[in-house]
Amino acid sequence: MRNITLIFLLMSSLASFGQLKAYSDTCYIGLTRTKETFTIPEVQAEYIGGFKKMFDYINQNVTYKVVLTQSEFDIFKTPVAQWTIDETGTVIDVKIIKSSNISKIDNLYLAAIENMPKWKPAEKFDKTKTRQEFRFPLKICFK
Repeated sequence: MRNITLIFLLMSSLASFGQLKAYSDTCYIGLTRTKETFTIPEVQAEYIGGFKKMFDYINQNVTYKVVLTQSEFDIFKTPVAQWTIDETGTVIDVKIIKSSNISKIDNLYLAAIENMPKWKPAEKFDKTKTRQEFRFPLKICFK
């Protein structure tokens, strides 16, 4: 029993030896500092009026404008856009990360996101404004 206790104490002291807590906003080695972009900050960025209003905006500016031929319908895939809301609530760095295979749909989607009104920006735990990244698939149903 004494050996087990001694081994346990020895192992626990080795496991904690040299461990340091990392501070992401104070420590960088050999890297240039860039602004942080969060996927899930303490308070998320919000489209003014909420996600229902954002869906309405995308429907008005993309979905309701899409008309496809049968050959386009056959190759259509769900496009996915990515963008960042900066500290002022402005939409930046918009790109299509998964194409629909139809350039007119991708271009409509890009333009709609680029022209979105300002959002309420995300906040860190200390209430400072921060960037937040979004990815959003554009689901379109055809009749």
